[in-house]
Amino acid sequence: MSELRVDIGCGGYKREGFPFPDGSVDAYFSSHFFEHVRDPTPILREIIRTGREGAKVEIWVPHARNNIGFLMGHVNYYTETQWEHFFILYPHLWFTGIAGMLRWDELHYVIRPGQYGERERGGGGGMPLPFAIRHLNNVVLEFKVVLTVLKGDQYSDKNGMRDRVQYPQCFWGYNREDRRALDAPYRFWSVDS
Repeated sequence: MSELRVDIGCGGYKREGFPFPDGSVDAYFSSHFFEHVRDPTPILREIIRTGREGAKVEIWVPHARNNIGFLMGHVNYYTETQWEHFFILYPHLWFTGIAGMLRWDELHYVIRPGQYGERERGGGGGMPLPFAIRHLNNVVLEFKVVLTVLKGDQYSDKNGMRDRVQYPQCFWGYNREDRRALDAPYRFWSVDS
């Protein structure tokens, strides 16, 4: 049996009669769609419902500290903090009543080539990339979150999960396929860290 994979964001061409049964989808991919949606919560809740246990979710969005993020038609502006609120700090607010959740596994930045990565590559100059990502505009062009669908009654109590949640692994590159580990402090993006 082949995997069922869903590309989220087919535009205005949705048809009646194409629902997915509970636990039927193996993987989801979305590229530059979520920034066009006022409230992504129903979409994320539907991913939990339709995803099978262990299904992977890959979401690409422009970074809110990049001018691209403010193009006409964008109604949401994403930073790491939005994803942190959804999947780590307050999942009980967004996903109440669901016997499942989304685990945030990975954060991958695509950065504009420049001096920012010099220290990451072992060069002699440049500022540390985590500092540039957190404090400078137009460093990150877009970024990706990778999530895993977790299902079952043990995920019903979102408050009880909070102590067991881990933060994602962080990566960076000059394009989507360029994947390098980002040596960064815990929650380096946060204003309170």
